[in-house]
Amino acid sequence: MAGAITLIIAATAAMIYAVLHYSIWTFGMPGSGLMPSIAAAIVIVACLWAAVAETAQENLSFGLRPLAYCVGLVAILPLSLLVGLLPGLAIVAAVILRFVEGMSIPRSALIAAGTAFGSWLLFERTLMVPLPHGLLGSI
Repeated sequence: MAGAITLIIAATAAMIYAVLHYSIWTFGMPGSGLMPSIAAAIVIVACLWAAVAETAQENLSFGLRPLAYCVGLVAILPLSLLVGLLPGLAIVAAVILRFVEGMSIPRSALIAAGTAFGSWLLFERTLMVPLPHGLLGSI
């Protein structure tokens, strides 16, 4: 339960940051803050669901896994400023899948690339949301 609460706090902070620094809706179209806000909302709902399920099982152990996810969620913010949102998302997903979940390097890289591609397809192409490209993306 403590891990879920930690993730809820981190996701809420990320959502507040996205709302304050990026526009959610601009000129009748989704803005660049929409994706981080939706992702944070999904994390919050999933954590609430996990907290309820964990309370029902009365297993209140706190491991390092939720903390690693929290650090990854926070790490996406500076990575987004540096390399862009989608590469930052892919990097964090690959690191978490490899070192936290213990997946092989090819499998974690493939899933991370699929996550970034799916996010690009949904937000950039389908919803036409301009995502942050980062400092290196503008060179």
